[in-house]
Amino acid sequence: VCVCVRACMRACVSVCLDLTTLQGKWGLTAVDSAAAEERMRTFTKQTIPTLRSELTIRMNTYEDMVKEFLSILSKHPDLSLRSLSFRLNFSDYYPVKVMRASMGYRGRSQPHHTS
Repeated sequence: VCVCVRACMRACVSVCLDLTTLQGKWGLTAVDSAAAEERMRTFTKQTIPTLRSELTIRMNTYEDMVKEFLSILSKHPDLSLRSLSFRLNFSDYYPVKVMRASMGYRGRSQPHHTS
């Protein structure tokens, strides 16, 4: 169970302790402890997987948007925007297919033909 879940559960138990203290009781009963453990199991089995899948979807969507943006920048006719694409992706974390011709690269130098 991740650290965040444990921290949330500790906070929940702390609130339960505070409530029982206000009622003039001390500590947790076996029923309170069992209920806290059940909440933790439910949270771990239902909430965590849902949040993880939502996060994965958002992460993939964001990555796709960044790749598309960098691709558009790399093909832009303005040199400063093309270089912005390079600066934003300086470590090549987001692989972007760049058409070399759009960046002014012509490959090997062509022999000059004089007629």
